[in-house]
Amino acid sequence: MVRLSGRTSDPLRAFEKTLGYRFKQRKYLTEALTHRSAVAELSRDGASTPWNERLEFLGDAVLSLAISTELMDRGQHLPEGDLSRIRASLVNEAMLARLARKVQIGDYLVLGAGERKSGGAAKDSLLADALEAVIAAIYRDAGFDAAAKVVKRLFGDEMTGDVSQILMPDYKTLLQELAQEQHKVTPTYEVVTAEGPEHRKEFTIVVRIKDQVLGEGRGISKKKAAQAAAKAALDRLAGDERIQRGRRSGSTVSKGEVL
Repeated sequence: MVRLSGRTSDPLRAFEKTLGYRFKQRKYLTEALTHRSAVAELSRDGASTPWNERLEFLGDAVLSLAISTELMDRGQHLPEGDLSRIRASLVNEAMLARLARKVQIGDYLVLGAGERKSGGAAKDSLLADALEAVIAAIYRDAGFDAAAKVVKRLFGDEMTGDVSQILMPDYKTLLQELAQEQHKVTPTYEVVTAEGPEHRKEFTIVVRIKDQVLGEGRGISKKKAAQAAAKAALDRLAGDERIQRGRRSGSTVSKGEVL
């Protein structure tokens, strides 16, 4: 038996509220949330139940256009190559799956019994595909502007401020690799403050290695604050290493010299 999980008598209404869009024609949303594995169990009297693969195909194009349009408006100083790299870093399976979890798509996916038992509602590939299908469903229901509005809201934290910063190095990954190599541990991050209104909070995060705070960062999303903290930690570690090299070589650092 395929079931649509939810916490209210109208689970799709709850999902629409989380998504920030109310469908005029629910059939599009139902199709977007139906996985191929559920079709055999849902079909009755020879009538085939549509599943979300066709909408996924359309959603990929709608999403790409919506992101491209937003980047054109926000990154007017950037060349085509940079815009393409930024779009690629935003429109990929890992990012889409993370955003799908943010709006709890996994709670509403209609899966066959086997797929459900194997944890299909938590698989990145299924979540990413479903999010693209939902974007296409909005497009079919109300056109591109409505779909682009939802895309902009979904990707809001990822595209805040100067979009060229998206091309900055992944300092968290660099710090993790360094910590594993030198200390055989993984850095830990902690949110120490979250200030401001709910829709515009600024976060302060510290990063520790072996319980020692090595960096602090601030940002308008936890992701940006964590990246800033990791960069601060890398800068500190690089400075410490330069001091140690200087001591080993017998050189001194004059007062006021920037390390």
